[in-house]
Amino acid sequence: QITKPLEEISCTAKKSGNGDLTVEFVGLGTAEVQRLANSLGLMRSNLVSLLTQKDHMLADAQFKNEEIAALYQQMKALNDDLSIAYREKKQAYGQTIKAVADAIETKDYYTRGHSERVLLYSEKIGRLLGWSEEQLKTLRYAAILHDIGKIGVPSDILNKPGRLQAEE
Repeated sequence: QITKPLEEISCTAKKSGNGDLTVEFVGLGTAEVQRLANSLGLMRSNLVSLLTQKDHMLADAQFKNEEIAALYQQMKALNDDLSIAYREKKQAYGQTIKAVADAIETKDYYTRGHSERVLLYSEKIGRLLGWSEEQLKTLRYAAILHDIGKIGVPSDILNKPGRLQAEE
């Protein structure tokens, strides 16, 4: 009455332990054997439930991982676009500064090349002072544009030989 039902429970436990979670624990015989079969059946049921939850969580994690990978690719593409736009903006800014400096020098033939010399000397002094690259960049812009006010001065006054009159 005890060994045969326990042997059946043992065989079912081995099948379950080998991965066959479809088996049912049957406890025929004494109340103790029935309680053991019911406890093992409950344990199997809980294990199946936990494995199902794990599978759902794994599938959800894989889906989220794919979403993250897609978002990463989008962010990388946006970053690449921003990098290109920044380089283009920086280049356009430099060209604009150069165009303004050329406009200044075109207006005043007497000082042609002056802004570039101011830039070279200013940069050398900034380096001797130990300025950072960012500070030197600002200094370069200031040096090249230091005569920007000449753009608004009429050429006949700017290039006039001799002293200016009070009204000039």
